[in-house]
Amino acid sequence: GQWYQRRLRGAMILRVICRRNHTRLGGIRALSESDEQVFRRLEEDNEKRSGSAEQKTEKLVSGVSHCVDVVRRHDYENFLCTLVAPSTARRPLMGLRAFNAELSKASITPFSTPEEKKLQQLKLAWWRGALEDIYRGRHVNTPIAVELAHAVRKHKLSKGFLVKLIEGRSRGVRYNSLHDVENAADSSFSPVLFLTLEILGYRSVD
Repeated sequence: GQWYQRRLRGAMILRVICRRNHTRLGGIRALSESDEQVFRRLEEDNEKRSGSAEQKTEKLVSGVSHCVDVVRRHDYENFLCTLVAPSTARRPLMGLRAFNAELSKASITPFSTPEEKKLQQLKLAWWRGALEDIYRGRHVNTPIAVELAHAVRKHKLSKGFLVKLIEGRSRGVRYNSLHDVENAADSSFSPVLFLTLEILGYRSVD
């Protein structure tokens, strides 16, 4: 139906992007005034951060390397896809995929024990707080959160998609019907594809 066609269209656009090395098209969605204020504050906060150039470079390399390692170990297929993405998009894509990999490890499943569910809920709650800090321009200090903040700041990523990823993992995974499969795809997979499109310069698949 319409749900499937929209996501198929998005996947086809991604394939074209990888082959054409980031050709920009029309249909870019204008940001609202409130969004612009948020991202301006993020940029200003980034400029005010203290530390020498050498320290910043060392932290940058460490954060990027950590994200690359996480994606390589937990999402190898998309690790390979990211390597052939436009060079300017590789770092934010690695940050996004590392964030998604962390959330997948905290996913609540029907097989989770009560102890595991408690730990998973705590981890997802931490990420909710980290996401709020990122969009409010506050400092975050874990490698994946730092790289996600960089991606948000540089590409003005839609907060709603990131929130949807977290909430989708918190509801648990059930595949008792086709409707369950569609809901799982809509909350846990589609947001990553839409965020990937935003990093590559597309804010609409229509």
